[in-house]
Amino acid sequence: MIRARIIFILFRNYLPTLYVNDEDVISYASSLLIIAALFQLSDGTQAVGIGVLRGLTDVKIPTAITFIAYWIVGLPVGYFLGFTLELGVQGIWIGLLLGLTTSAILLTLRFNSRSKHIITV
Repeated sequence: MIRARIIFILFRNYLPTLYVNDEDVISYASSLLIIAALFQLSDGTQAVGIGVLRGLTDVKIPTAITFIAYWIVGLPVGYFLGFTLELGVQGIWIGLLLGLTTSAILLTLRFNSRSKHIITV
C-alpha cells in the first residue's frame, strides 16, 4: 500500500504517458494520481473492515455505514467541491476520498465495538 502511494506520487507525470499522449489528459491524470495515492490507505482500511465485519456476521450496520459514507458524505461533498466551488474532477475525487475515509473510520470503530464482545479462549 505504501509502495503504491509512493509510485503514484513520484511517477504521477510519467504513468499517464503509458496510456495517452494528450497533454491535457496527462495533466488531469497527474493531479488525480496524487489524490489516488492519498485514498489508498482509506480504501484498503475500509475494504478490510467491511470484510472482517462480514466474517463476524455483522452486515446491516456496515451496510448503513457505507451508505452514509458514500451517499450522504462523499457524493454531496464531491458535487459541492466539483461543481459549486468549480474544482472539477479533482473536487469529485476529493469527495470520493472523504467518503472512503469516513467509511474506514466508522467501520474501524464498529469493529472495535464488536470485537469487545468476542470471547477469547
